Amino acid sequence: MQTSIPQTYSSKLRFYGLPSNAVISSSVQATRKTTLFLLKCAFVCSPKDLHGTAIVTKEVKQRARLNASLITISSLINTIGITPFILIALSGFGIATIPAAAVVLGGINAASNHCGAIAARHAPGYRANAWCGLSGFLMLNTLLTVFTGPGIVLFTNKPAVQQQLATTIIEAQRERLDVLKPAGELDDLKDQINEAQTSLQQIVLEEGEVASRDNPEWQRLYLSLYGTYAERDTDWTTVKTPNLPLTQKLERLETENLAAYNAAKTDLDERLSRRTQYGNDVQFLQAEMPDHFSSNFQPDHNLKSPADGAAIATELFTTDLKAGRFERLAFPMLMAGISIALSATACVLTYTFSRSPAVQDSFDPQKKALVRKAIQILRQRSQ
Repeated sequence: MQTSIPQTYSSKLRFYGLPSNAVISSSVQATRKTTLFLLKCAFVCSPKDLHGTAIVTKEVKQRARLNASLITISSLINTIGITPFILIALSGFGIATIPAAAVVLGGINAASNHCGAIAARHAPGYRANAWCGLSGFLMLNTLLTVFTGPGIVLFTNKPAVQQQLATTIIEAQRERLDVLKPAGELDDLKDQINEAQTSLQQIVLEEGEVASRDNPEWQRLYLSLYGTYAERDTDWTTVKTPNLPLTQKLERLETENLAAYNAAKTDLDERLSRRTQYGNDVQFLQAEMPDHFSSNFQPDHNLKSPADGAAIATELFTTDLKAGRFERLAFPMLMAGISIALSATACVLTYTFSRSPAVQDSFDPQKKALVRKAIQILRQRSQ
C-alpha cells in the first residue's frame, strides 16, 4: 500500500531579500538619467536648465538660448586652454591617457556648465543654491582662465619648454661644480686652525717667547697644528689624512679638492665648448650628458615630469608677459583674452538673466500651480 508523501516545500522559491525587478529597473533608469545628464552637461549647457516651467515667455526662451550658448562656448574655450596640462598630468596612464583626459576634461566642462545653469535659477526658494552656483561658476572660470595662457604655451611651443629645461640642467652643472671648490668644504678646518693660532699668540704675549713653551696648553696647541719638533722633517705624504697635523691636513685636502675641481671643470668646459655644434640644448644634453638627459627626458624628447612642463610653461608665459615680449605670446594672449572676455561676459550675463522678473516668474510655485490648474481645466473641457 502506497502512502502519499505530503508536499512540504513550495515548487516556487522566493528570495524576499533580493530587490524586485521594478526596483532594479528604477535604479537602472535613475543611473541612466544621471549619466545622460552628465554627458549632456559635458558638451552643452541646456537652455531649459536656465529657467523654470511655470510661465516661460518667448523672450525668456530666447535669452536662455543666448545665455546657454555663451556659457557653453566659455566653458569649452577654458577647457581647451587647460587640455595640455591635463594630458601631461595623466601621461602616466600610457595608452589610456586620452580616454582619461577626456573624462577629466568632460567633468570640468560639465561642472562649469552646470554651475552656470544653477546660477541662473535665482528665484525664491532657489537663491541659496543660485549664489553657490554663481560662486562656483565664477571661481572655476577664473581658475581656468588663469591657466589658459600657460596651457596654450605648453601646447603650441613645446620646443621652447624642452629647451628651457635643458638649459636649466646645463647651467646647474656649474653650480654643482662649485661644491668641489676647496673654500666651501674646508671652512671649518680653517676656522679651527685660526682659533688655535690665535690662542698660541695670546699665550706667547702673556708669558713670553721662551716661558710659553713650558705651558701645557701651548704644547697641546702647537702639537695639533704642526706636530712635534722631531717630526719637522717627516714626509707627510706617507701619513694618513686623519693623523696629520691641522696645517698639513688643510694643505692636503686643498690639494686633493683642487685637483678634483680642476678635473671636473676641465671636463665640463670641454663639453660646453661643443655646445654650439648642436641644434639646441636638448640635443647637446642627449649627446654630451646622457645621464642627465635620461633622468629628465623621454627618448622622443618629451619631458618625464608633468610638473616640470607645467612650471616651465607658466614661467615662460609670465616672463614674456612681464618683459613685454608680446610678439612671442600672440596666440596664448589671444586665447587668454578670449577666455577672459567670454568668462566675464558669461558670469555677468548669467547674473543679470537670473535677476530678470520674467525668469523668476518661471520658478514661482504659485504661478506654476495656476498654470497646472488651467491646463487641467482645458483638458476637462476638451473631453
